[in-house]
Amino acid sequence: MSFRDDTAQVHIFQPFQANFTKQGLPKTHFLSKAFFFPLVASVVLSATGCSRDSLNRTSVQGTVLINGESVASGNIAFSAKPGTACPSIGGPIKDGRYSIPQKDGPVPGNFTVTISATKLIPGKIKDQFGNETDGMVPQSLLPAKYDRLRGGKEVLETKISEGKNIIDFELND
Repeated sequence: MSFRDDTAQVHIFQPFQANFTKQGLPKTHFLSKAFFFPLVASVVLSATGCSRDSLNRTSVQGTVLINGESVASGNIAFSAKPGTACPSIGGPIKDGRYSIPQKDGPVPGNFTVTISATKLIPGKIKDQFGNETDGMVPQSLLPAKYDRLRGGKEVLETKISEGKNIIDFELND
């Protein structure tokens, strides 16, 4: 909007006249969310060397036993220790077995291993208002020394080599 008098032309700023986002950027700005996040992710992955095309990934599989019994279901994660090229990978444990194929697998190196396994038991559940009701709550199946949520300090570590890796874990009290 503008008006003219004898001495000057004055423009009145009307911010809602243009098509702007809440952040004040035009909606056609080249750094839109659809463009910006994939760009940042590709730059970060390239900088850290975690491109799937450039890594010498390996497969890893094995069994997980707790006190001699197969873990019915859970998760396993391999977190790279300093000096290993790519941060972490993981997968499900089903019927005591896990398998991570080469295309998703780790690179050779040293890793810290985290295993989680729970079962549902009857217990009290709090809703969003703080009211307690009867329900099923998760209980960790890990021996206390491996369960960080219960103060466990035991750390599982492994070395992954080139080629196929078979690594079994037996956690005992």
